[in-house]
Amino acid sequence: MARGAISKATCRSNASSSSSMIVNSSKYTRAVHTSAQRNQRYRHIDLSVNARSSWYGPGGGYGGGGGGGGIDGQTALTALLATNAGVYLLWMLAANGNGVSERFMHDHFALSAHNLNQGRYHTLLTCSFSHRDFWHLISNGVVLFFFGAELGAVFGGAFLLRLYALGAVGGSAVHIAYDEYQYRQISRKRRWGTFGNPFEYQERRSSWHFRPVVGASCAANAIIVFYTLTYPFRPIYLYGLLPLPAWLLGVLAVGRDFVNMGAFDATSHTGHIGGAAAGAAVKAWQLLGNRMRRM
Repeated sequence: MARGAISKATCRSNASSSSSMIVNSSKYTRAVHTSAQRNQRYRHIDLSVNARSSWYGPGGGYGGGGGGGGIDGQTALTALLATNAGVYLLWMLAANGNGVSERFMHDHFALSAHNLNQGRYHTLLTCSFSHRDFWHLISNGVVLFFFGAELGAVFGGAFLLRLYALGAVGGSAVHIAYDEYQYRQISRKRRWGTFGNPFEYQERRSSWHFRPVVGASCAANAIIVFYTLTYPFRPIYLYGLLPLPAWLLGVLAVGRDFVNMGAFDATSHTGHIGGAAAGAAVKAWQLLGNRMRRM
């Protein structure tokens, strides 16, 4: 509207001199100045938005990071935390027989070779929104909140969602691949009569090949590794007390899983490693995209 008013007045000079020569009313002159200043501010905002889009890339692609694709970081983080909490409540309802069956939850929110053999490939992702233990949910939620909040604010909500999904699927795929490798190794040893106790063989076979896996740890590891590679010297307070550089925390987290990779316990260390590898791959892709744009 301000541009229309100025053009109707046929300004031939700068805004201040034309408004004083053509318009005698001081009230109208102030209105013209106010509108012109407002438009100038809007032009500055447009320039800053365009500069951000050109730096990060359209749609918040991996090449430059954010943009958010229309989703702000806080909204994406809240959605991830709420979804994890919601699936946990579904597990609680299923355990008490309230409207949701445990069979349904195992079929659609747990990762296993059996589910994939049945064509339930969506469990590669949905298992990373799934927790049956309260403290498991809390620990992954704390990691997601403290590391994901800054990444979402800097790179955008869509980027955070993609990083979470890639960590989840990457970790699930590595877990299943190693699970199948272990299963084949055990089967071969059993055929050769070198495995030992048949009851131990049956227990390990059922556990490795059919035991469902749940938890957001793969996605959380992707977020941790991407964060530590982006801010390697950012101080992180371990348990709120011991300050460590971010890179050292990442090394400790991934190194622990490498050390325990062959352990027969309740943790999918290979899944954690797969999630960490996904986070490192996203960072490498981002750096490559930045270099390509500078060429």
